[in-house]
Amino acid sequence: MANTTFISLDLETNGIDSSKNKIIEFGAVKFDFKNKENPITEKLNFFVNPGAPLPQIITHITGIKDADLENAESIESKIKEIENFIGDLPIVGHNIQFDISFLKTNGIKTGGKFYDTFVLSSIVLPNLPSYSLEILSAELNLQHKEKHRALDDSIAAMELFIKLAEKFQTLEKEIFEKIHSLLERTNWPLKDFLLGLKHAKTARPKKKKLELQIPKPEKSRRIKALKNQIALPLFEETTNPEINLEQLNIILENKKNLLVEIDPYYKQIIKYLSKKIDAASYISISSRLFREIEKEIPDNFAKLESPKKYVSIKRLKEFSEKHFFEDYEISALIKYLVWIKATKTGLLDEVFLLNEEKSTFQFININDEIDPTQELFFKKALEKDKNNPSICSHSYIIENKSEIKGDLIILDIDHFIKNLHYENSLHLSLNHLPKTDEISMTMGLIGIIFEKYKDENEYTNRSTITEEIISSRDWQNAKNSIEKLTHRLSESEEKNDQLKILQDFFSKQPEGLLASSVSEANSAPETDTHISFIEQDQNKNMYIVKAPTSIKSAFEKIYKNCGSIKILSECLNINDNGNFIKNLLGIPRDTEVKKLALESDKNKLEIKTIQNIPRELTQNLERKEYEKTALLNILKTFIDDKKGHMAITLNSHQQLEYFTLNLQEIFKDSETKIISQMTGSLNKVTEQLKQNPENGVLLITPKSWEKFNRYDLIDTLIITKIPFYPPSETFICALEQGYQNPFMELQIPLAIIALKRMMNSLKITAQNIQGKGVIILDPRLITKDYGKIFLGNI
Repeated sequence: MANTTFISLDLETNGIDSSKNKIIEFGAVKFDFKNKENPITEKLNFFVNPGAPLPQIITHITGIKDADLENAESIESKIKEIENFIGDLPIVGHNIQFDISFLKTNGIKTGGKFYDTFVLSSIVLPNLPSYSLEILSAELNLQHKEKHRALDDSIAAMELFIKLAEKFQTLEKEIFEKIHSLLERTNWPLKDFLLGLKHAKTARPKKKKLELQIPKPEKSRRIKALKNQIALPLFEETTNPEINLEQLNIILENKKNLLVEIDPYYKQIIKYLSKKIDAASYISISSRLFREIEKEIPDNFAKLESPKKYVSIKRLKEFSEKHFFEDYEISALIKYLVWIKATKTGLLDEVFLLNEEKSTFQFININDEIDPTQELFFKKALEKDKNNPSICSHSYIIENKSEIKGDLIILDIDHFIKNLHYENSLHLSLNHLPKTDEISMTMGLIGIIFEKYKDENEYTNRSTITEEIISSRDWQNAKNSIEKLTHRLSESEEKNDQLKILQDFFSKQPEGLLASSVSEANSAPETDTHISFIEQDQNKNMYIVKAPTSIKSAFEKIYKNCGSIKILSECLNINDNGNFIKNLLGIPRDTEVKKLALESDKNKLEIKTIQNIPRELTQNLERKEYEKTALLNILKTFIDDKKGHMAITLNSHQQLEYFTLNLQEIFKDSETKIISQMTGSLNKVTEQLKQNPENGVLLITPKSWEKFNRYDLIDTLIITKIPFYPPSETFICALEQGYQNPFMELQIPLAIIALKRMMNSLKITAQNIQGKGVIILDPRLITKDYGKIFLGNI
């Protein structure tokens, strides 16, 4: 390595947008990479006056106050000092592009390359719960005294960079050499640095050259045991004695289709049913639950995910043979290479991908042109399906409906319904198409349609496709451009699946386009109708969406092939004998609905609503101008009274900020730790909860709560608002076309289901729920007529 001197740099700012926000602290160290004992040779650290008061949330995160900045100089007066310190040296930092964007906006020149420790750590340290600097510092025992302060963060990033380089040098030699050969075909900023590293000379047995083939897996504990004729349990026995799983025999003895309202002890239910069902049966579960229990499922079971979620060895090899790699392509490819040697499943969601890296998924997974039975990882999973029961993801069941001939047990129906709708919809990102002049011109024509015919709707940023738009000159111009482009590519034998999908979207759009009205209340449109739109997300990424207005026909294709269907879920019956779910899926009204209470009376959640709270505390919740203050006082009371971990769901980021700041101030001198989703990723706040075993309070949005996977850490859940779906949700926009009163007939039932799922989430991973409770504070339960419907289902 020719140069061994680097700059490690970090900025604190008063916001995240470099075009609007300002630098408030600069911190950097100059260090010698080869000097492991005392690498720092020079430091530079100072505050910067942004010319405006700091937002409270920034003070909360960084500890920097307005008084600290009052006498500081402006960034303009510090430009030369910064440029002289950095020179043309390469710059190291954690998520360094964020810092560089602020430097560039302020006219600060940097001559060297940028090395991102966030990207590098996700390559050489796979499967960590979080890649925040704070969590990595703890993982690698780095000194990191003052988090979110520029100088300390820059020192931590320096130490991390040195550690990561050492880790890279200890990769298996064949992987190390393969990466070095691939780096010759890219201009990735980390290229020169990684090529300058030599492999550690450690004694290792000689291994074969790395090939993109599945490694022979070690014989499993089960196979070894069978060879020695030792009987092992199907799953480790961790069943909660307070749960009576034998009641599930009622389901197995019933040979007809059945809907069963059941407590969501899904892991225990799967373990019990797996011992009882025959070899032709299938258990369908959400992909998230599939990932959580996949390693616990014994090897004699078929474990089947959607084929498109498995790696294709053939396509990965083809991808690795590209002549040139973009930055995000080479970083993703290196992650795949490190992962492919260790994986036993071949499931791509095991790989932690960042931003644009995720777009490489489409080039290395099993697609429609690949026979999945010829791909080793999927073939290995499928072979066991012939003679054994199968535990599958919902996606697998939906995509392989014609293959499901035996009995089918579906767990967690609301996730199944959303999966069914999504898998029968089109979601095409226009941002991952090749960057050519022709394609750019075509995207410009689509952009004209989006801007000219944009919906007048405060909740969405989309243009819903209507017959008026389809008959317009703008639509015809875009359609002709796409057809010419697709035709030219086909003549040159170039293939692009996304362009073909886009061509179908524009040429076949009038077929099945939703009519402007629906004739009957509570009846879905014809099965071939759909709603389509062009939409833009917060990052200005454009998408084409085509979604069915009914999922009845899609479910029928599964339904008609099975021996019988049993649907088990905690939210089937909303005091309507399951009729909402039956109507949504097209299940006959006379299908039997049962309720099984698996819990003992002493093992139930304690449920409280606003009705159970003293009126003097809740009365101002009904008045919008006093709502936040009233809720703050209620939350303070509950936090004071309750011991253990508490989670509070807040429906907006504005609410999240308000309660983060105010609760932090109230409890700053107490043992209670306020942990907010605003200060880090979900994995990071989970780690913070684990580090505060006594009185931690987690502030989180309902959407993030659904993704949270450590419900066992929480003793009390406070739900501040009923979890209605956003009106902009594709799922809602499409299905509501089939109802005369979508709010009462669709939104209310779905919100009841979502509320019941939130309430029951504490049961999902807990071995014992005694002492756990849920409190619902939404005043609409008592001020709105529909509140009675919710109260009747709690």
